[in-house]
Amino acid sequence: MSENILIEVSPGETRIAFTDDRNRLREFQIERVADKSLIEGVYRGRVAKLERGINGAFVDIGTGIDVFLNRVKGIHEGEWLIVQVFREAVAGKSPAARREISIAGRYVVFRPGGLGVHWPKKLKFGRKRAELDRVFESVELLKEGWTVRSQAAHAPERQILQEMERLRRRWTEAKKVEGDCLLAPTNLVERVLRDRASIDSMITVDDRRLFFKLSRNKMSEWPEVGRNLAFYEKDIPIFAAYGLADEIETLTEKEVALLRGGRITIDLTEAMTVIDVDMGGAGGDSLKEDAVLSVNLSAASEIARQIRLRNLSGLIVVDFINMRQRSRGLKIINAMRQAFYDSAVPVDVLG
Repeated sequence: MSENILIEVSPGETRIAFTDDRNRLREFQIERVADKSLIEGVYRGRVAKLERGINGAFVDIGTGIDVFLNRVKGIHEGEWLIVQVFREAVAGKSPAARREISIAGRYVVFRPGGLGVHWPKKLKFGRKRAELDRVFESVELLKEGWTVRSQAAHAPERQILQEMERLRRRWTEAKKVEGDCLLAPTNLVERVLRDRASIDSMITVDDRRLFFKLSRNKMSEWPEVGRNLAFYEKDIPIFAAYGLADEIETLTEKEVALLRGGRITIDLTEAMTVIDVDMGGAGGDSLKEDAVLSVNLSAASEIARQIRLRNLSGLIVVDFINMRQRSRGLKIINAMRQAFYDSAVPVDVLG
């Protein structure tokens, strides 16, 4: 299924909507200027506090927010380390960092301290794997590591080699930096085009400056992305023009009505997200098992969609309407797993 990407830029924030080939909203992300992201940033930091009980430490990276580092055996307070942030602060927890550095491109990920080549499942075998094997024949794998990404299957050898050289140069230049930040965090637009845009994705941007910047840079780095860029120049706001504005506005509301009747209620707490499913008048006076199953199945699909749209993460507890037959409960679990099958972020469904 092809995915369309709509990018709306305003002075204070950038909003990105993902729609399917029927123009139905699938996912929504937002990045605000005031909420500076640390994701993928590489920093030279000082160990501010050790937490021996949980084998962790808090590292001062010079941003005013200490990051949490796991597995700190042999490290002492006051020691200087190079770390990379891989998770933002969430639910009152500090941002998380690690010492293993990875610099991501669209086709490959450079791991300066790693060894060998890691392959995605899609490229374990076949003709394209044989072609890519030749790319890495000249790489000094005893001195550096690489992870091949699925997008490499659609790129010619020359583009992959050029990206590898760009990533090497970035790390070489980063090591020369004398300040706290060796590699700046990546912004939302960069991550989306790098990680999410497929060869079939149509990418529409409503900001002229950003459009020309992306056209200039991405056409040379990632031609299959650059070719699919389009500038939106109508007066009506881009999300309104695509019929998405009203639905986006509802993403802050707690209750969501289901198509088959019933509703879900989403409550955010500091420790977890709690989602409750109820009939909401569906099924008439009698709560028959078939009606309950129908509402629960509808809820499973919509809950997965709302999790993507609202960018929910961490522990999420769903309270479905109770059903007496265990086999029907298993249908709900399978429906949830199927709904997350093509999720860009791994999701564990337990029950």
